[in-house]
Amino acid sequence: MSAALGSGNRPAWRIDHRRIGRLLAAWGLGGARWRRVAHLGCEVYRISASGQRAGRHHDRALRIVPLAAGGGIAAIETELRWLAAMADAGLHVPRPLPDRQGRLFSVEEAAGGPTRAVLMLQWLPGRVLEAGLRDVHLRRMGRFIGRMHACTRDPAVSALITTDRRACVPDLAAWAEGRITIAHRLPPRLRLTIGQAAATLDAQLRDAARHAGNWGFLHGDLHLWNVLQHGDQAGAIDFSECGFGHHALDAAAALQYLQHPVPGRPISATPYRHLRSALLEAYAEERTVPPGFEAQIDLYIAARMISTIEWIFDDWPTPDHRPWGPAFVGSAQAALAAFT
Repeated sequence: MSAALGSGNRPAWRIDHRRIGRLLAAWGLGGARWRRVAHLGCEVYRISASGQRAGRHHDRALRIVPLAAGGGIAAIETELRWLAAMADAGLHVPRPLPDRQGRLFSVEEAAGGPTRAVLMLQWLPGRVLEAGLRDVHLRRMGRFIGRMHACTRDPAVSALITTDRRACVPDLAAWAEGRITIAHRLPPRLRLTIGQAAATLDAQLRDAARHAGNWGFLHGDLHLWNVLQHGDQAGAIDFSECGFGHHALDAAAALQYLQHPVPGRPISATPYRHLRSALLEAYAEERTVPPGFEAQIDLYIAARMISTIEWIFDDWPTPDHRPWGPAFVGSAQAALAAFT
């Protein structure tokens, strides 16, 4: 879920300055300036070496992620090798940077805490757009998604993928069967709607074919706040939830908050149907669109609405922790009713 929408009820992280300096020294950056920019499950620091201005293309991102949360060693290795291959292919993604020993990541054994992977990425330039999104930006997003999926089908790139991790989607079967622990916190009407919609979505997505044309390794959480517009292209950050899934999931993530805006957040004045068409047309320019792609997008948009509800009721102290929470719950009720 997007850091741009807030961190919910996460505990505060204590910054150990000596620890950060020690980690940076592995990349020869012991004297660099840094500031923490995220602490949602993992820590992210923006690094500017001495004498460099923040915002320059040579800035870097230090990421420290619990190995369990990241899917283990194989998942971290796959993510970084995949990113490097896509950067080599010209996609606008953060390139992994090896440390002074040539390692793409190291393992930090934390006393009394989880084992963490420590890695460095290029700081990716670009802007997150919400209210300013137009057809041209969705075309760039569609081209990026299509190129990413096409790149991953290259045998040389697919050989780099050594994890079997699945891209993150809600446990629809558990929702349908009433086995979700937070279900009792939901209003009864919403709980019933989610259960019925989850049963429908689970059945249809289980029946959806899985073949090279519509299934593969993908970003997994390509929402608006993980997409950067830069020059005449779009790119993406935060590949921490990458895994196997239907290609339609990435398109659904890009479209979810355009079809179902977060109440009170600025959003594009361009009609949703135009933005969606622009993304799909550009995607089709990069690779053959598999049968059923658009229908799967709608299924995954609904599934991601359930993910957002999970986030609100699981990570927030109360659903009104942010002013838009109750209104979004109401919009999710209406959106999911179409699948009951």
